[in-house]
Amino acid sequence: MVFKAHEIMGKHKLAAGDTIHAAMTLENKITTVVSYDEEFDSVEEIKRIEP
Repeated sequence: MVFKAHEIMGKHKLAAGDTIHAAMTLENKITTVVSYDEEFDSVEEIKRIEP
């Protein structure tokens, strides 16, 4: 997961915590998150739904 977080950090402008959340999401094959955080929109593999 650390390697995935490092990869994401190099490609996207996410805060450190968001990078870890994105890596965990992708590593667990989750494609959608519910969040107000628009930074997730920069990760093409993750669809963000605003609550």
